[in-house]
Amino acid sequence: SSPLTMAADSTDFQIRPRNGKSQRRRTSGLQINANSDAFLGPTDPKYQKSSAFRPDKLEDWDHYHPDHMKDNSWTLQDAAKLTEITSMKDALLAVQERGTISKWEGELIQSWWYHHYGWVVDHSQLMRNYWVPLLEIRFHYPEPLLEALDACDSQLHKISVIMLRLKVGDSVDSLLKEWACYEDNVVNYKLYNDNMGVMLYHAYFSPDEDSENVNNSYDAFLSIKRKRIVKGTAEKNPTGFLSPLIELVGEDKFRNDLMPRYTFPCYMWDKYFAERYRNYSQTVVANINALIEGLPLTQNTELSHINTKYQSMFGRSDYYNPNPLAAEYQKDKRYPP
Repeated sequence: SSPLTMAADSTDFQIRPRNGKSQRRRTSGLQINANSDAFLGPTDPKYQKSSAFRPDKLEDWDHYHPDHMKDNSWTLQDAAKLTEITSMKDALLAVQERGTISKWEGELIQSWWYHHYGWVVDHSQLMRNYWVPLLEIRFHYPEPLLEALDACDSQLHKISVIMLRLKVGDSVDSLLKEWACYEDNVVNYKLYNDNMGVMLYHAYFSPDEDSENVNNSYDAFLSIKRKRIVKGTAEKNPTGFLSPLIELVGEDKFRNDLMPRYTFPCYMWDKYFAERYRNYSQTVVANINALIEGLPLTQNTELSHINTKYQSMFGRSDYYNPNPLAAEYQKDKRYPP
């Protein structure tokens, strides 16, 4: 069973001890078991690497942004991931209720997965290659967080195998079974990250340092992405890395709160974010809505992110045609696309 258990209030959690009875202890608004394996708070000396870096920044955060434990880049990005996962679960349940997978449903499910898989892998690589080495300079990064991330990545790749084999006439039962495990793993990671990772980070790094770190992380992401594209292991994603986050918080909060907070120049909205978010709304969000409603996309739905790179990633080229204007889809001349 998972070492983390959701309480009645989703903001509260407890870490189960491996052996023996546990006691409960209040730490920064969270109820946490007080035992040798528990997270006792960011001031626990076992996390501190050097006297040069002390866990004394939480008061700065409280003055800077009282809701900083919930409204921060890590928590919001994880929430965006989980929102996509639960939305697709609803879509898959709708497909299951209608019967087996039709051609148009298979196309939309796989095209949605191409987007989700791409940005989640990028996010995982960013955590491993940028954030964890940065944090390890000041404190010992908790092993349970890396184990939880490993579990998410493992299930992500397991679902990719199912997507590879998905074909018309299949049931979504096995996919839904693995999807439930994927959702559980992401919830587990988010609990650890929200209540352990973020607290440690905010104890050892000030708000000003966080702004610089997040801004630099975006540059690091672009660098990682370029290297993978050169190696042929990734493709440019026209829906963008941050579009799921924009969808979650809304354009207004992203432009007027998050961009200034993390020192993104205002011109970046028009130069980079706007077009990618528009593509996200017209493809990813539209795909989910169509699957839930049971209505194939019929207008302005050319899935530009399905291309030869998609086929090389998942090995599907036998029934894929991303052009909704193709004659094979038209039933009656009275209803042109």
